[in-house]
Amino acid sequence: MTKGKSFDFDYTASRTAAKFHASDAFVRLLMGPVGSGKSVACIAELFNAGLNQKPGRDGIRRTRWAVIRNTQPELKTTTIKTFHDSIPPFAADNHYTQGSPITQWVRFGDVEMEFIFLALDKEEDVNKLLSLELTGAFMNEAREQSAGILKALIQRVGRFPSAREGGPTKSFVILDTNPPDEESWIYKDFEENPKRGYAIFRQPSGMSPDADNIENLPHGYYQRIIDGAEGDQELINTMVHGEYGAVTRGVPVFKGVYSPDLHVAKEPLKPLPITAGKPVIIGYDFGLTPAAVFLQQGATGQWRIIHEVFLPDEILGAEQFAPIVQGECAKFFDPNQKFIHWGDPAGSQRSQADATATVYRTFQTHGILMRSAPTQNLTDRLACVRNPMARLIGGEPGLLVSPTCKHIKKALNGGYCYKMVRVSGGERINDQPEKNVSSHIADALQYGLAGGGEFALMNGAKGGRKAPTVAKSSFNVWNR
Repeated sequence: MTKGKSFDFDYTASRTAAKFHASDAFVRLLMGPVGSGKSVACIAELFNAGLNQKPGRDGIRRTRWAVIRNTQPELKTTTIKTFHDSIPPFAADNHYTQGSPITQWVRFGDVEMEFIFLALDKEEDVNKLLSLELTGAFMNEAREQSAGILKALIQRVGRFPSAREGGPTKSFVILDTNPPDEESWIYKDFEENPKRGYAIFRQPSGMSPDADNIENLPHGYYQRIIDGAEGDQELINTMVHGEYGAVTRGVPVFKGVYSPDLHVAKEPLKPLPITAGKPVIIGYDFGLTPAAVFLQQGATGQWRIIHEVFLPDEILGAEQFAPIVQGECAKFFDPNQKFIHWGDPAGSQRSQADATATVYRTFQTHGILMRSAPTQNLTDRLACVRNPMARLIGGEPGLLVSPTCKHIKKALNGGYCYKMVRVSGGERINDQPEKNVSSHIADALQYGLAGGGEFALMNGAKGGRKAPTVAKSSFNVWNR
């Protein structure tokens, strides 16, 4: 595309990528098999738009771009590595800093591009995203992110350069991804009910004669993936043929314990009669996409997951989420029902990002007295779910899920998983569950069961529950 000093961006668009580049759609998604050149095409789109930006009053063509990935490790080992293969960090007048956020400047001639790399598992990066003024943005591997991030980006792009400097010549949000499942927001917003200004560009199967990027892959690349899949047709359909599927990209956290046939009720579960005197336990996970899980423990000791509140396509703060939960309590339960609320212990810790409020205090202003769950230790939290799941009480499972709780069902059935990571000589299972759309609702379930009594039972504790925690410091985990 251009050459300045030792910097050379060598790129030739595939058939699908050429259509992607030619589109004027404000939100564009490039989707296809693994190895099909999606990320490089998106990097080239940002670069080309930077080249074609109108000069400002001082004659410089300035643009600012955000590049988004769901976690910091994937941002560094995958996204940035691919970026540097195309745009080296220190060639020509480029400058690269690994501060917070990670930023790369590309300067040559009258062109000045700023690329800001953000990971959604870092509090300071999320805060930065919500305050940036951008020319455009790129969501890398979008199926691992929420529609709420896209909505936030749409609000931040088109704002640099300023109108006084002539504004951006072209502004957009672009995404790339391997195919998600058909319950994904991607399928809904780009295929099922396409939103205005959205466009999807689907690449051919890797086994097709028209496959994209095949000239840059080893001979027999896709056949080796098929052979290695050992008959896993879902994996083959998504990773080779670029079709929607339901691929579990790792090992389900509750593998060998959870069974949909056993743990999902045949009919929707209703709250126990108010005369039973059983409180409704609500477990919460905070963050960009908060979640709440409603549980009750019957007289036999069986836990019943009767309701959930989770809006993965929205970015919500405590001020927005608390009244939603209150509304669900009023809608689904008796007016005299007692509720006990157990939250992520992080909700009572200090955050440098917000000096004026705490999540717990915010909930309290809406009439919700939040208790801090008794543990944040992952091993203990998972045991608080596995233990009742493994019990049989009079032939019934110790944990029963209402079929209406679709997000919990998806998480327990493998959406909440340990990711496979590459190491020398092969792969191993990461010891931490993957941070994805299912992890929020799974964490909320863990906090609810831990606070509801499973942690005390596991540790042989006697006596009552932990007293409510009222934070003394100012904190807002919704900005993390």
